Amino acid sequence: MKTGKIFLLDDDELVVTMLSRALKKDGYEIKTELETDGVVNKIRSWSPDVVMLDINMPEQSGIDILQELRRKEIDSQVVMLTADDTAETAVKAMKLGAADYLTKPIHPEKLSAVLNRFRLDGSPGSVLIIEDDEPSRQLLRRLLSKDGWKIDEAPNAIEGLEKVAQSIPSLILLDLMMPGMDGFEFVNRLRAEEPYRAIPIIVLTAMTLSEEERRTLGEKVTRIAYKASTSWTSLMSELTGIVNRQPPAGPPVEQKYEARL
Repeated sequence: MKTGKIFLLDDDELVVTMLSRALKKDGYEIKTELETDGVVNKIRSWSPDVVMLDINMPEQSGIDILQELRRKEIDSQVVMLTADDTAETAVKAMKLGAADYLTKPIHPEKLSAVLNRFRLDGSPGSVLIIEDDEPSRQLLRRLLSKDGWKIDEAPNAIEGLEKVAQSIPSLILLDLMMPGMDGFEFVNRLRAEEPYRAIPIIVLTAMTLSEEERRTLGEKVTRIAYKASTSWTSLMSELTGIVNRQPPAGPPVEQKYEARL
């Protein structure tokens, strides 16, 4: 049985009824609204794990509500609901900080797949380690295994892309300097594909990044972690939180870590 709090905003009563029934059956705690009036304050007060927003609300668009949530630093995951088959507006929403979108009619399998990525029960998810240095992979594998993560590995970025295509992970740990395709190119290729834009990426590097390199990574990664000055255990303690509650769109946070083999 899953757990977690989901706030659902949609002006279509049938959609609200059907989604609420499916989500409650799966064990989620649900609050629903049919109107946008005061909804941001209600979301702030309840602090849901996930907010599901209909894009085409009559009084205020879902895009406007998303922007207001981010301005007020309400960091719930946001999933947009849209009847637009082209999903252009939903893709725009993802650039503004939405984690994913669902196209109506919403099939239970797709709904479940999206929510499972957020691990609302607080348990670890699946992590893909892309690192060409075997001792570093062994260290990460050992630490992550202790916390119950499902682990997959790739010794280079090309194999990393293949792994993502086979199964979307909850999180990617990415080295930047690798032969063939480096981490910069991997990030660009991954983010160019719509299904993979919301996967949290933590960059692990021994490089001292220039301002231009940090700008190149921009908003495409969640964290930049340097392999120096602190223990890997500090990083490990953050990972579940990053998967469960990704930060709003913005420049990646830079931190320093030391690989102690």
